[in-house]
Amino acid sequence: MVALVPILFANVAAVQIVLLSLMTVVYLVAATRVFPWATDLANSAAALRKMA
Repeated sequence: MVALVPILFANVAAVQIVLLSLMTVVYLVAATRVFPWATDLANSAAALRKMA
């Protein structure tokens, strides 16, 4: 899906940025929910680390 964004919206850079950012956030939330750490604090720290 990520590879399709620049192809489908080749002339609209703003849409590319928004869609790729949205896909990144969806992946981050899914990864945090599916593979959680033992504590909420560790889970939040891992999510913040992945964003950086």
